[in-house]
Amino acid sequence: MVERGAAEADRAFVLLHGWGAPGDDLVSLADELAALSHRPMRVIVPAAPIAMQHGGRAWYDLHADDATRQAARARGSIEAVVRTLGERGVAAEHVIVGGFSQGAILSIELALVGQPRVGGIAVLSGRALEHPARTYRALEHLPIFQSHGQSDDRIPFARGEAFREAATRAGASVEHVPFEGGHAIPPVVVTALAAWLERTLA
Repeated sequence: MVERGAAEADRAFVLLHGWGAPGDDLVSLADELAALSHRPMRVIVPAAPIAMQHGGRAWYDLHADDATRQAARARGSIEAVVRTLGERGVAAEHVIVGGFSQGAILSIELALVGQPRVGGIAVLSGRALEHPARTYRALEHLPIFQSHGQSDDRIPFARGEAFREAATRAGASVEHVPFEGGHAIPPVVVTALAAWLERTLA
């Protein structure tokens, strides 16, 4: 796990990488977000638990028979990060959990069925796993940042839209940043995310 930003800050952003990426894939983004913040903020970049043959990592194996169980275990590891931050002086309501692709999926999982309740989530090119409609009640009043490329060939834009619509119906406060492009985090998203984090963690 890599930590960037202000080590003593009482606000934190936990940033989860995508499927198949190295564990330090988003450290440069963490550096950029910390630099853009006018308020002291910690940015935590944990590595996913599953090591893949090519050197990347995954939060859960997309093709495994027990993928649902693996996703639950991965969510538990993220909950542990939030609890550890609490022990270090960062209350859960002052923690945002976000991620890219599979990391975004895990961020949604935490908000829907995880504990403790965090201060918001950031969903970068992600989608929701299958859950009963009643599960979305957990998103009421939750701040959510969402970005998605309209030409995404990994996680179709429509899947992101389905989550946004369900979250909005549940009463979440969703800041939506669609962009022209594919499965990526372009500069326009970085700028918007930094501004949203600043407001949400104020």
